[in-house]
Amino acid sequence: MLHKLESTGTELPLPLKRFRSEAGAATAIAAMEVAADRVLAACGLQSGHERLRVSASELCRVCDIRLEGAPKRTAKRASRGLSSEKFSGHTGSLSLDPAQPLIRLPAGIDFVRARIAVGHEIGHYLLHRRASGIDRFTARLESTPAEEAIAEYAGRVLLMRHAYADTSYASNVVLECMNAARRADVTLHAAAARVGDPDVKSFGSVAGLILWRINPAAARDAALASRLTPSWHLCGGAFIPVGRCHARRSSLIAEVASSSDGNASASRTEEVEIGSLKGRFRVDAVAWGSSENGTRLVLSAFLEE
Repeated sequence: MLHKLESTGTELPLPLKRFRSEAGAATAIAAMEVAADRVLAACGLQSGHERLRVSASELCRVCDIRLEGAPKRTAKRASRGLSSEKFSGHTGSLSLDPAQPLIRLPAGIDFVRARIAVGHEIGHYLLHRRASGIDRFTARLESTPAEEAIAEYAGRVLLMRHAYADTSYASNVVLECMNAARRADVTLHAAAARVGDPDVKSFGSVAGLILWRINPAAARDAALASRLTPSWHLCGGAFIPVGRCHARRSSLIAEVASSSDGNASASRTEEVEIGSLKGRFRVDAVAWGSSENGTRLVLSAFLEE
């Protein structure tokens, strides 16, 4: 959304205009990339670094932000990155105290969700930070969708700046998303959103990604394809009827979902019609979970040919 605003020359909200001007950048997006890279450099993470997991606490330390609240840690580190829920960055709160900014995390927050929240709030902090200190005027303004968008982007850049530098699963975008989510300790939704970020060039033209789940309202004896429905999507301006459509029986999505292999993956080029997402795409898909227990999930990516 923000990329579209800037590319069409639409007037930006005042905080983004001041932020862009302070950075001397052509766009607010470019200004945020520079600001995030400076924070990462202060953490000792230069461009092309090999350390893919960035400490949220270390990010706060180099920004001189106090962090309150301890997240819950799950027993298995590898399982955390495969959280398929769509978490927003609004689970934390930021106080721009002139003495020292403060990020508060709610009690009992999940470890991965906490990392997403901290990255998001640091994005807000960077947006209002100036060489002379916090811009008190813009900090008092109500946050706009454009500000929320750039804060979300900042969080992904801070936590996953080089997550796709080594595309070991380049033949399947979804496998690469899952790999990046595990390594960076972020949600699958965040890793999927990172694929479409303006600074990521690894995958060519990705039209979108959709996570499919089994609709609990569907008849259990129905074909699996007719029980699968979109749970969330990242498809730009396309209309995807979440919870109100199902997979086509002959589609790759239905094929991997029906596979006897617990973790099935495949790719092929086919005609796609899901809401207003229509055309011929290379479809990458990965399925996991149990059809019998109703936990089967399929993440699909659609790449323009």
